[in-house]
Amino acid sequence: SHSSGSWSGDEPNEPPAHSAHARAEAGGAGVGPQASSSPLALSNIIEDPPALALFRSFVEEAFEPHALNFFVEALRFTRERDAAKRASLGRVIMERFLDDDAPEHVNLSEEARREIATIWRENPRSLSLSLFERAAGEVMEALKKYVYPEFVGTPQYAQLRHLYGLPDEEPGPL
Repeated sequence: SHSSGSWSGDEPNEPPAHSAHARAEAGGAGVGPQASSSPLALSNIIEDPPALALFRSFVEEAFEPHALNFFVEALRFTRERDAAKRASLGRVIMERFLDDDAPEHVNLSEEARREIATIWRENPRSLSLSLFERAAGEVMEALKKYVYPEFVGTPQYAQLRHLYGLPDEEPGPL
């Protein structure tokens, strides 16, 4: 849904744990979105705080930022090793994005919602790292299909290309 972004200014408490540059130097993709060799790939943009800030700026102008916010928070959840902190973050994600009256309600398949609800009911204190995996995958696919193509060619995309020292033409892969 294209509407002017209703960004609340809520930034994640911490940026993603590893930048695309650090992951590339370490030679691994890490946990989270599938890594690509291009710094312009959405999976790498989400991992790199300066790139994510540019992408988020575009999303706030052109779309509701709920899906991107959810994806970033789900990624933080997946990387949190402390069970108590993960349970707290899980509760915040449920209330902020997934409850019927959530302020940043994210549209998911019924299958993903049912899976999360079942795991949540069974044991909200020791949540599986994979709790939001299906939902995050759906959101990433939607971002790739609907949001990223609109991002290419924007001033923020040009800034991103400049950030990585890339020429102004060719669009990057998803």
